[in-house]
Amino acid sequence: MVHQSWFSYSIKRRYPYKWYTPTTIVGGIIAVVVLSIINLASTGYNSIVIYSPDPNATVAQDWYKGFPLLFDAINPTCQPSEIPLDGHFQTNNSALTYTLGQIARNPVGAGAKSDYAAAPSLIYKFTPLRTCAVSEIQVLFSSIDRTAAQFGLSSWGASVQSRVSCTVALSLPDDAQPARINLTTTYDLVPETVSILTGLYTFNGRNKTAQPSLYWGEVLLANNWGNLTQTLNRQKPFALKTKGTVSFTPSGLTRNVASLDYFAANFRAIDYGGDDVTVILRPDWGDFVIAADSFAKVAEATIMADLGQTDWGVRNILSDPELLQRFFTKGVIGPNGAASNILDGTDGIEADPPVGFGGSVIATTYLCQVPALKGWANLIISLIVADLVFLKVLWALFNFVVSLVQSRHDAEVNFCDGCRNRVHHDRSIILSKDRQAVAVEGSIGGDSIHDSVRYERLNS
Repeated sequence: MVHQSWFSYSIKRRYPYKWYTPTTIVGGIIAVVVLSIINLASTGYNSIVIYSPDPNATVAQDWYKGFPLLFDAINPTCQPSEIPLDGHFQTNNSALTYTLGQIARNPVGAGAKSDYAAAPSLIYKFTPLRTCAVSEIQVLFSSIDRTAAQFGLSSWGASVQSRVSCTVALSLPDDAQPARINLTTTYDLVPETVSILTGLYTFNGRNKTAQPSLYWGEVLLANNWGNLTQTLNRQKPFALKTKGTVSFTPSGLTRNVASLDYFAANFRAIDYGGDDVTVILRPDWGDFVIAADSFAKVAEATIMADLGQTDWGVRNILSDPELLQRFFTKGVIGPNGAASNILDGTDGIEADPPVGFGGSVIATTYLCQVPALKGWANLIISLIVADLVFLKVLWALFNFVVSLVQSRHDAEVNFCDGCRNRVHHDRSIILSKDRQAVAVEGSIGGDSIHDSVRYERLNS
């Protein structure tokens, strides 16, 4: 007796369809291409972590996003950036530096302003700053408590401190409404950190072509700083004064930024008269009031341009050539005898200066997870192995369907070629004998019984 193993093998037989071979070849090529794309997404990439200044641009590089169910694993993602209270930042314009103050957010379901809740930090993800407003601008001046480097450049120093509030959308799932943030910023052409090596304070993003309005903002700030300190040195009422401040707040009387009624001013100064120190509330300082007012208005215009507020109900000095000329003072001597606009060494603004600025976002970095293509050797091996696995499954499924259809039309679908030929040979012998028997029976008349037997034999 021949031994029979537990394992078996299938009997092969050619399909009797003309369309089977071309369909298999064309379908196989298409399957290889499609499977290679799918396997490239699923096994051809490694996820790496990078820092990006623009999460929107990083995520937009994903060309698989049209098929989220298949390629979700390699879609690049970026986490929001957290800016703490008292944290410092700049906008994408790289001009002024801001300090983050209070953060008030309105939770879902809250409508009144009284429902706003304080937040410990700003969860931010590249959303534009909107509806910004300057609430106060303080012009500070001093001739004491300054470093030797500052005295070497100017006997008087001046700075402008501003308080701003803006609306910004938070990157939190439970925040349907944006938050309101308070910011502070300071400008001083000759700050405490000044030295012979570092020179005067300048904007990081100074570019007359790409950011013309902010370029003129820096020029006007430096020019008005020089005009203010020069006025302090020139006027006799300041001979005994050592420091003071002028607080400017929106008066609400007019939207004409060129008017002296645009701001409401509040004065404070310290007056040394011998051994006495007197705090003066409302002195008559003449030209100093106009110089400080212009300095504050230029600071407001620069802040609004830096924050991207293109339409805030007031003509921005930096986007209006006429106002640019009006708020530029010729003949100003800056620190250490610098020229009029202090930064460029010119004595005026060109007749038709380029102006313009756009929206702004907070400049920060975002932690992003992005796909990185594997090395070519690993990539090719991964694709070959994965394609072979899926092709084998598709091949088995295709053969199963074709065999199932064939079995419904061919009772001998499971016969091997030899068995099938033997059956056909036996049937041909039986048919030959039956024909002879029919012929004999026909010659003697036959009967119905012989006919039924013949019929059964022909179909056996």
